[in-house]
Formats: sequence, C-alpha cells, structure tokens
Amino acid sequence: MIKKYLLDIFFWILAVFTLLFNNSKDGVFFLDVGQGDAVLIQKNDVQILIDGGEDNSVLYQMGKYMPFGDMKIELVVLTHPHSDHLNGLFYIFERYEIEEVWYNDIDYKSEIYEYFLELDIPREEAKEGTIYYIDTWRMEVLSVPDEIYEKDSNVNNSSIALQLNTGNNTFLFMGDAETEEEEYLIQESVLEDIDILKAGHHCSRTASSDNFLNIVKPQIAICSYGKDNKFGHPHRETLDKLKARNIRIHSTAEEGNIWVL
Repeated sequence: MIKKYLLDIFFWILAVFTLLFNNSKDGVFFLDVGQGDAVLIQKNDVQILIDGGEDNSVLYQMGKYMPFGDMKIELVVLTHPHSDHLNGLFYIFERYEIEEVWYNDIDYKSEIYEYFLELDIPREEAKEGTIYYIDTWRMEVLSVPDEIYEKDSNVNNSSIALQLNTGNNTFLFMGDAETEEEEYLIQESVLEDIDILKAGHHCSRTASSDNFLNIVKPQIAICSYGKDNKFGHPHRETLDKLKARNIRIHSTAEEGNIWVL
C-alpha cells in the first residue's frame, strides 16, 4: 500500500514536471533507458513506441516529448522478448491506452514473456510487408524471422525489423538482430539505402556486418546501451566498421535522448 502511494506521488510530480517543461514535437526519439532499447516515433498526437527498456525509465523519458494529457499510444512494437526490451512495456500498459501491440509469436520460455502473453491487451502477430501510416510517414515491417530463430534458438534473431520514411529521413530499426537476420534481409532483397540505422544488438560485434553496412549505407548509426554495462557494449569491432565508412555514431549512454526529425 505504501509502495503504491509513493508511486502515485511520483507520477503526480512527474505530471506537474511534464506540464511545465514538456517539449512536445514531431520526430523519432531514441530514448535513454540504460542498457536497453526504446524508441518513440511521434507525429502530431500519434505515437509509435518500439520496445520499452528494462524498467520504468521509459515513462519519464516519453513524458518529456508527448503532448501533455495525451494518454494514448496508437502502436507498441515489441521487437523480441528479452527483458531489456520488454520489462518497461508493462509500465506503459498500466498507464496508457494502447490501440495495437505487435510482436513475434515465438516459442520462448520466459516468465516475463509468458506474463506478456497472458495480458489483456490488443495484441497481434506482426507480419512482414505490413505498412503503418502516420499521416505521410510510412513504416513497414521488413522482417519477422521465425525461421532463423527456430534454426539457431537465438532470441535476438527473432527481432522484428522496421523501416520508417518520414520524408526527411529513412530509418531502419533492427532491434537486437544479429548477422544471421541481416543475411536474411539481404536474401529477401528488402534493404535499401537509409539515413539512420538503429544498430542491432546495442552495437555489439554480433551485428552490423560488413555486407549489411555496405548495402544500407547509413549516414548515422544510433547505439542504444547503458554506460559501463556488463556486456561491454558497444564493441570496438563494430565502432571501427562504422568509422571506416564515415558513419556518424551517436549513443544514448553518452548523449541521453537523441532526437531526429
């Protein structure tokens, strides 16, 4: 009871802070949620949230940009069910009205994933080729790779890959996809030149292969990770590949939230 009371006070203070300092604007926000992923896509009063990080940090970070009083998120995408992408979404589901939740319905034994599957939310399995519009912005599901996951049992390679075109920039969101999923996308011939890459697996050495980077040719790569994390992300090998191609590197650990229109 005390814990719930303190939590209510926290969110009341957060609401006041948001009202005073809210910076609502259109764009793509790579949110600083520590060692995890969370991306907010916002145009006018419509939002897409891709992943939610490990804890409730996503609530505070989103509150900086969403219009005050807007308690609805039109689309939530869970790229894959690792806790650093899923846990924060439970706080989102408690606090916001959700119109749709997309996920990859894989066979994965995890208490938090099983809990997610039991929730009464408008959940549906993502499908490759599905297109979602926010006004003139166009987001497409490029990959829902069940076959790769079944072959290697690597949950990272079950990540939903998404491409967004805002007119100003083309974004590619790779979740935690590793080189095997990158090769799948190459074989499917769905990749093209992009502007901003949300690099797979926190800029780990297991993602962002030479072949992949040579095809997508991003100008900017976003590395989402927590400072001094136990995994050693980002890995030097990946950073060197990006630098060798003159790709500008930005990280949530060093810069906090990153906004791109």
